[in-house]
Amino acid sequence: MVKVKDNLIVLGGSGFIGHNIILKLHKKYNIYCVSKSLPKKVIRNVKYLKIDLKNLKKKHSIFRVKKPYIINLIGNINHENFNESSDQIFNEHFYFIFNFIKYLNRKNVKKFITIGSSDEYGFNKSPQNENQRESPFSIYSFSKTCLTYFLQTLHRSEGFNSIILRFFLVYGPYQKKNRLIPSLLTSLLKDEIFHASSGNQERDFLFIDDAVDLIEKILISKNKKIYGQIYNVGSGKPMTVRKIIKLFHSKIGKGKIKYGKHTLRKGENLKLYSTINKVKKIFNWQPKTSLNKSILSTIEYYKLDNEKKFKS
Repeated sequence: MVKVKDNLIVLGGSGFIGHNIILKLHKKYNIYCVSKSLPKKVIRNVKYLKIDLKNLKKKHSIFRVKKPYIINLIGNINHENFNESSDQIFNEHFYFIFNFIKYLNRKNVKKFITIGSSDEYGFNKSPQNENQRESPFSIYSFSKTCLTYFLQTLHRSEGFNSIILRFFLVYGPYQKKNRLIPSLLTSLLKDEIFHASSGNQERDFLFIDDAVDLIEKILISKNKKIYGQIYNVGSGKPMTVRKIIKLFHSKIGKGKIKYGKHTLRKGENLKLYSTINKVKKIFNWQPKTSLNKSILSTIEYYKLDNEKKFKS
């Protein structure tokens, strides 16, 4: 007898984390990838839905999916201060998801996992832990905090099966070129100069495969006490930005680094790294990929990507 697969809706599934989740889980779930534009590369048997959440209607077919697991990855990271684009930032990271959940048959949802941000902690002292009060310093982090509170409110008021994962710095294949490590590799592989900040910030870097492994563990967890809670997700090991840059540079062996070109963002916490004791205990998870392997895997992906573009 063929086992019926569970349904998994990935909001923002064409992005970095979403694509890696779908790559890992597409044989185990009936996956609906929801994004504003369709990706150039698709995976067989995955249902790709072009949906602009701004104009989403209650009668849309996505709301007829039976007993789905849902992972929310909607929105781009944007650290701009309050300005004319703030409406868009707030809408992407809070209001569109608010509307989506409003139309859901919430008792029909098995789990709703949202990816929050370490920036919600603001200037809280490191290592950041889940009991610290949020202190957002940008519209982006404020929007993420609003969604955290909203999901926790729904859990308390009606038992909504929400889970908040606060990712620290996740990196690896398929990440956008405007992020730290992809932009670094793009410059170095072209034997160019990469302009960095001082690099003295301490951060928590986690390889994408380990992040996806955790999500898979959460999806299959039978523990009913996991809902309405925040979980930090990182390596639990602080590293300066300068050190991670040097490690990648040493593996590539070309290009140059110039520090001090870029200034730090106003409100940026110089020490942002997590304690992951809670997620390790609850889900029996910890990062398994060695730093060396993750660096080499990431370099190999961007090296091949650059070669393809050169040939084309």
